[in-house]
Amino acid sequence: MRFFYADPGLLNNQSHHANSCRCICRELRALDLHVVILGCLGIDPGLRVELGATPFFDGYTYSTFSDGDPICGPLNAFKNWAWITANNLSRLMSIGAEDVLYLNSAQPPQFMGVIQWWKAIPESERPRVVVEFGTDPGVDVLRVDDAGDPTYQLRDYRVDPRPMLYRFAARHLAAEDRTRFHVATFDDVTSRVFGSVLDWPVHTLPLPQDQHLPVRSRKGTRPITIGVLGHQRPDKGFQLIPAIVRDLLASERNIRILVQNSVPSDMADTQDAIRHISDSDSRVSLDEGPVGAERWIDLLRESDLMLCPYDPIRYIASYSAVATDAVANAIPLVAPDGTSLARLIRKYGDCGVIYAQNSVESIVAATRYALAHFDVLADRADEAASRWASTMGAANTAHELLEITGRREAGLRASYRSGRLL
Repeated sequence: MRFFYADPGLLNNQSHHANSCRCICRELRALDLHVVILGCLGIDPGLRVELGATPFFDGYTYSTFSDGDPICGPLNAFKNWAWITANNLSRLMSIGAEDVLYLNSAQPPQFMGVIQWWKAIPESERPRVVVEFGTDPGVDVLRVDDAGDPTYQLRDYRVDPRPMLYRFAARHLAAEDRTRFHVATFDDVTSRVFGSVLDWPVHTLPLPQDQHLPVRSRKGTRPITIGVLGHQRPDKGFQLIPAIVRDLLASERNIRILVQNSVPSDMADTQDAIRHISDSDSRVSLDEGPVGAERWIDLLRESDLMLCPYDPIRYIASYSAVATDAVANAIPLVAPDGTSLARLIRKYGDCGVIYAQNSVESIVAATRYALAHFDVLADRADEAASRWASTMGAANTAHELLEITGRREAGLRASYRSGRLL
């Protein structure tokens, strides 16, 4: 058995793609499985060498949404990039029925492409497939009831055609394919939304973010470092950060603020505003540009309170790697209500502060509350981290991938050959 980790979004260190690949493939290899990593054709050379990845996919996952045609651009791009994805995968001449292919963070063209490729293989020779969706399906979730069932509405297809394209792609699968073709997300509510959009069963995988030992309790830490980490974008509320930072600096003396931005050029005006604040107040520090695995761990260790002023609509049905890294590593959170981040906080013993209104005033008030009650939150975050490894982390992700594809026994045999116990 071989495990093919496929990701056209595996390009550089600017987002979650590199870290997800690192930790999941590390755990699969720890089971003595043969792992093949297939990344974007333009993958950063240093990352390629570090991961042992093969430059493979034409095009980058998030550059495949439209060809510019004002009427049918998204449809043209969907058809074109689905064909390219299928054609790329067709080069895997030796993949067989005992192998597994995992496609990370697929968008509609990649989903359609892997289906087209898979269905073209003789049925007896088809590998087991898991397609994971790393972002929301493009619907507006209006509410989630106590049972976790969402109610949502579609957007104008001219604005966001993803639900239509996801459903169209899923219609190419048959009921009998369910034993060998699987789809998954990392959040229960997200899985339910995708299940409704696709009309196809959706698994929920354990979150792959790992603890970085030793995990540090933040209780008693002063000054408190507020972290704003990751690839900063409008859907992460980065446009609000300058005003939030100014208000916090004006009212709170015993704080530091760490702003890390993997791609500063994406929001250049906002980044310039943060630079101006940093130049005038030594309590604000900046880290600009992509970071590798070791620097990311350092940034987490430097952070005492993680600020996530994210778009509540975007993150209702989409998980945050930054937030899950925080919970795994005992860092309290400030995050918007109704989102996967808020569900994570509640699931892990109220290890953060949840705010209701998506405004500077509401976010600042929530952050001030977190600072005022920091040691209580730090205790809760420490307890959350102690629970994390039992059900989450990359080892659990790897085991679940083998379980749902029916390859758990292969993983067990490999672990016994290596002298490892699960």
